[in-house]
Amino acid sequence: MANLLRRALSAVAATTALVFLASCVTFSLHPLYDGTNSVFEPGLIGSWSDPSRKDNPPKFVFEKASDNSYKLTISDPTSDLPEDEVFEVHLVKLNGRLFFDAVQTGALVGGKETHLEFGIPSHLIGRISLDGDIFHYDPLDETWLKKGFESGKITIPHELAGDGEFADVVLTASTADLQKFVSAHASDDGAFPPSETLHRVK
Repeated sequence: MANLLRRALSAVAATTALVFLASCVTFSLHPLYDGTNSVFEPGLIGSWSDPSRKDNPPKFVFEKASDNSYKLTISDPTSDLPEDEVFEVHLVKLNGRLFFDAVQTGALVGGKETHLEFGIPSHLIGRISLDGDIFHYDPLDETWLKKGFESGKITIPHELAGDGEFADVVLTASTADLQKFVSAHASDDGAFPPSETLHRVK
């Protein structure tokens, strides 16, 4: 099982350094969305950036993709990686709040998109809110989950990939159980600590 989880994490290993996935992120083997609750928010379309980073801030570009999904391209001029990263993003509304499910699908090198050929797609989950030209996103916090696992207060199915304090949490719950869990903690800032604020690039 550990080898399987490491393969799953390898598909998104490079993404955790990006500001979009800042903080202790959590991976899920199953999606948060399903065929009935994926929603589309037109206000998310466009380019976004972090105004607090004055020098070479990363840019996040959301485009309309198939059905209710988005194509997200993240470019970070300060990254050691030569390419931009590409994600498929779905939005889900649970308990009155909006959440994202992001899966890295490839990279953009020299204007040419390449797709991931290895690894198991891993879903990154977080809460978002839109207020005009301001976009907040709060990833599901791994540290909060680990404390809940240790105390027994959180019992959602999961595995730990790696050893010790640096082990990565991989949620193995079904989509239905994942939705119930996220819905129950939809307004919990411990589960989804306020993280980054992006502004629309005009």
